[in-house]
Amino acid sequence: MKNPTGEPPGRPRALTPQQHAELARCVALGMTLAEAAAQVGCSERTVQRARRRDAWLERLLLAARHVRRERRTRLTRRDG
Repeated sequence: MKNPTGEPPGRPRALTPQQHAELARCVALGMTLAEAAAQVGCSERTVQRARRRDAWLERLLLAARHVRRERRTRLTRRDG
C-alpha cells in the first residue's frame, strides 16, 4: 500500500539505486568498502546494513569485486 505521494510506507531506503551503482563502480576501481561508502556520502556500516537487506546490492558488490580481481590479474599477467 502506498501513501498519497505514491511512496511506499515507512522509512525510505538509506541508499538510492544511484548510490548502489556508484558504490559498485568505486569497488571495481579498487576502493575499499569504507572508501566507496565515503565517496557516496555514507558510512561503511550503512553499506553493510544495506547489503544484508538488499540481495541485489550484495550481488552488485560481489560482481564489482570480481571485476577488480580480473583487472588486477590482467595487469599482473601483462606486467609479468
